[in-house]
Amino acid sequence: MRMFLIKWASFLSFFLTVTLFARQVNQTSYIIEVKKNSKLFEKPSSKGKVVGQADEGTNLIFLEKSRQGRWIKVQDSAGVGGWLPNDRTDFEDIEKSVEGMVVAKETEKKEEHLKDVEISHSATNYRLAPFYRIMSQDKNFSSLLGLRFDINTGFSGLSGERKGIHTLSLEGALPDKFHKISDGYAGALRFAMKAPFFQSFFYSPDYGYSFENRNSSFYHHFSVGFSAGLDLGRIDARMRAGYDFFSGSHATIEVQLGCWF
Repeated sequence: MRMFLIKWASFLSFFLTVTLFARQVNQTSYIIEVKKNSKLFEKPSSKGKVVGQADEGTNLIFLEKSRQGRWIKVQDSAGVGGWLPNDRTDFEDIEKSVEGMVVAKETEKKEEHLKDVEISHSATNYRLAPFYRIMSQDKNFSSLLGLRFDINTGFSGLSGERKGIHTLSLEGALPDKFHKISDGYAGALRFAMKAPFFQSFFYSPDYGYSFENRNSSFYHHFSVGFSAGLDLGRIDARMRAGYDFFSGSHATIEVQLGCWF
């Protein structure tokens, strides 16, 4: 049991040593080259104990720099190292290059983000969509053929990547003469939000005001609905299910084929 504990303690000590060393090396971001022969000191001071010699042309691993930035701590591949003045290496040139790359990447990210925000918040486009709607009321069915005009304004989601669309929709429809529905007309003003959920598929809840004139009677409704569809570039296809409340309440289902411009 005692031997087991000793072996376990030795293994744990070795593991921690390797882990700490790996973590320290991981924090280094580059290799520096010694430009002038230099002594290696135990601490960042020429008054410190000399622990080694770094010859010109030697490549060393950068570990850290002193608080004032005049000294850097380095080590070789065997883990032996110390402190030396940074002006005896190419440290400053490499540091400037690395900082420049970081700044350039950050600037590029910011520019891309600003571009996305500008596009998504300022882009306004339009959609025309003929639709065919079936309405159900008291087990009676009727249908309408209509045209929907959407004014769409894009916006960015919380992640800045997922984009959605706010929509103001105007609709006009006439009875489907093919099925010999009586004369009348219908219209609607709706607000909707369209958002993607899987590849080219999207969903779009909506609400608004709708009306219809049917058999010489006029009906007003508060309308709610939910659409799901597929984006095909400048064309989309969707199916909408909805319900119109208040006078002459009824359920609706429709199909749309829209074109963006």
